Amino acid sequence: DQHKGSCKRKWVIVSISIIFLFFLLIVCLSVFILSLGSQASEQLSTVMPEIPLDLQVPPETVPKIEDRIGELAIAYPSYLRPRSSERTDLTIHIPPNLASIQPTDLERLPSTITPTLKTLDHYTTHILVSEQMAAVLSSPTFSIEPIYPTQQRIDLDGDKTHWSWNITAPDSLSTGLLTLKVYKLYQENVDLDNLAPTWVGTIQVDVIQYTPTPQKLPMIAPTPSITQRIVDEPVSFIGIILIFIVGTAGVLIAYLTYKQNQQKKAALATAGSPEASTPSTLDTTEQIQLFHLLDQHYSDQELRTLCFELSVDYDDLPYPGQANKARELVALLARNGRLGELTTQIQRDRPTLFPLDDSGDDE
Repeated sequence: DQHKGSCKRKWVIVSISIIFLFFLLIVCLSVFILSLGSQASEQLSTVMPEIPLDLQVPPETVPKIEDRIGELAIAYPSYLRPRSSERTDLTIHIPPNLASIQPTDLERLPSTITPTLKTLDHYTTHILVSEQMAAVLSSPTFSIEPIYPTQQRIDLDGDKTHWSWNITAPDSLSTGLLTLKVYKLYQENVDLDNLAPTWVGTIQVDVIQYTPTPQKLPMIAPTPSITQRIVDEPVSFIGIILIFIVGTAGVLIAYLTYKQNQQKKAALATAGSPEASTPSTLDTTEQIQLFHLLDQHYSDQELRTLCFELSVDYDDLPYPGQANKARELVALLARNGRLGELTTQIQRDRPTLFPLDDSGDDE
């Protein structure tokens, strides 16, 4: 019994010793961890000193000037040939006396004129203008190359600010859209993808194929037979027969006088005026418009071909120069009531100048 009691006391003492050593180990580990934390905080305080509470950094602000109403003007092509290029120009400025104008946010650009190849259509509107603005022209089918920077500073009280792009048409005949977006900016180097535009416009451009009219070669007329000459020139043969039958000088003189008068009338009709001393005057708006079409859209050789197709001798038209020939041709056809034929022929040669209208023929 004594031996068993001594064994129990030894196990109790050993258990207490083990518990005490385990507790001591925990205390040592805790002290070691706390010392490491204090050292780390001291090093952090030396690297990043504390900011005094009384020191306040004001937030970054961007001065914003009140928007003003300005004018936007666009010059753009309505027609392009395949693979051809043309410029589109945009200007923004603030003209005086715009206090009562209301700007428009979204527009489809209308055609203000009847455009043709090698001409630009024009459009203007009013938008809100800030000190800095950006303009972006895009299209899914046309190739676009910017000429000026996308973001520019606007001189609110000065000259116009310009943007321009080179537009190249695709290879195929089609109708495409150009989208023009204008942005108001209040700071530089802004990401435009995350900014809503202040104005958006769409431009329709048609890619068409222009085929010039082939020039016709002059044909040599066959020598008329005796029967044909008698039918075509009955007066000449009747005069000759009378000369031989009557044999009098009076008939011969009458016939020669008649031929001379006919030649004089033909010369005066071709010359373009009663006395052929001054250039012809175009009296009506139709005559003036036809003259401008011939002068601006026909070369000298093309005008010669046009005269051939209208059975008019180009060389007999008075006054040298393509413009003078065009004016005299219009005047001659107007006197003969043949302006409808001229209009129809121009419509065939230049179908893009105006729509073909069969009712325009005077005959």
